Amino acid sequence: MEKHRCQSAFQNTKPFCPKRLVEVASENSPARLRDEWELPTEFRASPEYLCLSYCWGGDQAFKLRKGKVMDTYREALPYDHLPQTLKDALTATKSLGYRYIWIDSLCIIQDDEQDKVEQLPLMPAIYEGATVTIVAARASSCREGFLQPLKPSFVYPNGTFFLPYHPVDSRAWILQEEVLSPRLIVYGSTALWWSCPCERKVPYRFAGKDNWPLWEDPPAFVNPFYDWAKIIEIYSRRQLTMPDDKLVAVAGLAAAYARSADNISEKLEYLAGIWRHTLPYGLLWRVDDHRHPRPVMYRAPTWSWASVNGEINYQTIPREKPDSVSQAKVLQCTVEPRSADFRYGAIASGTLKFDGVIRHAYLVSIVPEAHIVPVEVPCKPLQPSPLWCVWMPWKPTAAEGITVV
Repeated sequence: MEKHRCQSAFQNTKPFCPKRLVEVASENSPARLRDEWELPTEFRASPEYLCLSYCWGGDQAFKLRKGKVMDTYREALPYDHLPQTLKDALTATKSLGYRYIWIDSLCIIQDDEQDKVEQLPLMPAIYEGATVTIVAARASSCREGFLQPLKPSFVYPNGTFFLPYHPVDSRAWILQEEVLSPRLIVYGSTALWWSCPCERKVPYRFAGKDNWPLWEDPPAFVNPFYDWAKIIEIYSRRQLTMPDDKLVAVAGLAAAYARSADNISEKLEYLAGIWRHTLPYGLLWRVDDHRHPRPVMYRAPTWSWASVNGEINYQTIPREKPDSVSQAKVLQCTVEPRSADFRYGAIASGTLKFDGVIRHAYLVSIVPEAHIVPVEVPCKPLQPSPLWCVWMPWKPTAAEGITVV
């Protein structure tokens, strides 16, 4: 990896050293937890470490905790009792010639809320700063491991084959880990492959090619107005073990967006998963499947996509910022984060006030099973008018996500 040509694409990335790392076992010492201050000075100046991206698959018995557990892990990790995926990660790290790896369950104090508040906002920097991220794609839980022999895969005569769907593809947290990591080594069930800003390599040809460029530069938001909506659509298809993590698990991508969207003239302000400069278009989301109820506990204001469960659809959002001026004026939009140090994280409260003109719309048809209600809007000049109520003879949940423009 030292001579790999994608190194130059990230040479301006500021070095980052995590607060804690796991040191793999050597001839003279067992695998153990190392605090940043313990690490060699030259390593902290130019850290080279790996990250692990994997499915927990439920709680882990052996994870970092305060007090005696932390003191024990600093002496030696209970290697024989670790889940197989973590064991395999230590083995892979050593095989690749590296000494340190960052694993969330062993590097974040799991029973210390203050440590979580400090570390969760740093996760983007942790994954972006890693030399490579190991993706345990084939394992649906930390107990399964990922170094088993590969399963045979059907290869077409022209050399094409298709990578199967893996458990990590359904996990919400893993999306930002994979997007933010500069390089990935993916351990799949049928193949082991490499992915970086320059190319993707697999043992045999994928889609008729041995490798191909993915992007010329580090991941960036080429079209900030449209790209964020597409990320939310992809993210909302994935699952969260803890529903309260809805905004937290995408916070790293929000931070990356804020850094990458240099071509936006407006002040960037993050409002419960929606950017102020996209209003009012950022409100044009809907939920396609009404079988997912709203969460019982407050998670976000009702105008935010993060306030509901299920797959979000931004079909009506324009691909680029329109030249025309919206008739809806945002008067006030405020959001209070639960932690002042985590502006992209969980929300305590939020309010939205805007002014607009009501348009008459005529219902064309009623199809209870449909997710879109067809209406006709006469092309007449917009004039202020009284507020009209629309009665729809369906159950209340069927009206969730209706957008009036």
